[in-house]
Amino acid sequence: MSNKAQKFALKDAQEKKKKTFGELVPDYLHNFTDVFTKEGLNTLPPSRPGVDHRIEMKPGFIPKSAKTYPLSLKETDAVKAFLDKHIAKDFIQPSKSPQASRFFFIEKKDGSLHPAKIIDTSMSG
Repeated sequence: MSNKAQKFALKDAQEKKKKTFGELVPDYLHNFTDVFTKEGLNTLPPSRPGVDHRIEMKPGFIPKSAKTYPLSLKETDAVKAFLDKHIAKDFIQPSKSPQASRFFFIEKKDGSLHPAKIIDTSMSG
């Protein structure tokens, strides 16, 4: 630690009690505890015709070119882990799109990286 303020902040963070489900989730959602469990977050609802969808490109869409930024080894590993995990859960599928999505990383408290997608409507064609 480089200074006293950082030491105090770290000590305070370590002493804070983890909040319970009841404290984190509003009362009116307590009947849906199964949705908030780790197991509930690892599955998608069953497939429903008319609700499931694909994102189709508009006719005549021409992919936009964008600057490619190199990733560090840590970022490359984070992207690979994210993709492998979500493909295995069937949350995402390998893309067949000629257009790439831009993203950036958010560093979590534990130092790990979480990719976040940039929503850009100018890419829709």
